[in-house]
This record gives sequence, structure tokens and C-alpha cells, in this order.
Amino acid sequence: MLIHIEDISKEYKRNDEKFYAIDHINLDIKEGEFLVIYGKSGSGKSTFINILAGILKPSDGSVKYDSLKITDGEDKKISEFRNKQIGYIGQGYTLLPNLTVYENISLSAHLYDKKSKEKEIEEVCKRLGIYKLINSYPKDLSGGEKRRVAVARALINEPEVILADEPTGDLDSENTVIVLDIFKELAESGKTVIVVSHDKDAKNYTNLIYQMDKGKLTRIS
Repeated sequence: MLIHIEDISKEYKRNDEKFYAIDHINLDIKEGEFLVIYGKSGSGKSTFINILAGILKPSDGSVKYDSLKITDGEDKKISEFRNKQIGYIGQGYTLLPNLTVYENISLSAHLYDKKSKEKEIEEVCKRLGIYKLINSYPKDLSGGEKRRVAVARALINEPEVILADEPTGDLDSENTVIVLDIFKELAESGKTVIVVSHDKDAKNYTNLIYQMDKGKLTRIS
């Protein structure tokens, strides 16, 4: 799946002064590519990943997944596309507190597809080291465990594109390696992976390294 990013920008106003969180970015991301984007806090990384996910609308420009323009169109259509084709891992904790780990993951799987994915859920939880927590609730989990549940939920529908905002931020070195290894395997299998990170180890998994600075995106490797 080709991601075509054409001249996107996101403009905000602060103290009556306009500024660009995203400043006219153009980029084509090919199927099977693994991008890592670095940048300081406030550089525009999260804004960029949320525009790619169709969660945030740009002020100008467009994002296409093949022929589908995700920056336009009906919210329902975009939401269904995101659920089926995009594995999104946000920066915050987005688990539903009244659902168990299993139920949080299966909710994403069953939103548009009623087929049982019990085996797949068990397998991804074992891979991420959270199988023993499958009947636990979010309040009983550490920050790193919640992050791994979010990763599992993003992967359960076998999406074509993975968009991850600081996916290893709460993880120890062992689990960081597990998550980045999974991302690398997915890219090698033809999936597209885009990771926003402060983790310098992420650069060891790809040669497509970008820097975000004041809303501008520059390739550095």
C-alpha cells in the first residue's frame, strides 16, 4: 500500500500568533518500508502521525492510501479503513478501564469482523509477554504492560500499515527489543511501519531515519 503525502500542513494560533505544527510535508512511503522519526517534544511528530491515521485533519494538503484520500470523506468510512488497515498505537493510555486485557484486544478485532480471533489474541499476547495478564483489568497493569496491550490491539487485525507514537516509551530494554523485532518482521513481510520515537535503539532496525524539527521533516539516513 502506497502512502502519498502531498504538501500537508497543520496551522495553529498561540497568543494571536500563527505557527505551523506541520510545515508543508511531501513524502511517498512505499509498501514494506520501516520509517523511524525522531524529534524533540513539540516538534510536530505526534501531529504528523495523527494526520496519517486520519484522526486529525490537516489545514492544507492530503494523505492518500493508494486511491483512498484519508484526509477527506466520511468519518465512518475512514474509521472502518483505520480499523481494518491501520494498526495505530497512540502515545497515551487508551485502554477501556471496564474491559479486561483480552476484551480490549478483541473489541478492536470484532468491531467490523465478527469472526473469533481467540487463537490470534493468545499468540500475540504470548509474544509480547502479557498472556498471564489476559484476564486482568487496566488498573492492575503497569505502564509498560498497558503499552504492550496497546501494541497487541494494534496488530490483531493484521493491518497493512502500523503507525506507532512512542511505542517503547514505557518499556524496559528487553520488551523494547521484542516490540521493535516484531515491527521489523512486519516490514520484512511487506507491511509498512512508521514509528515516532525518542528511543535511539530504534535506528538499528531500519535505514530510513527522519528528523522532525519545527514541523519540517528531513531524512537523515
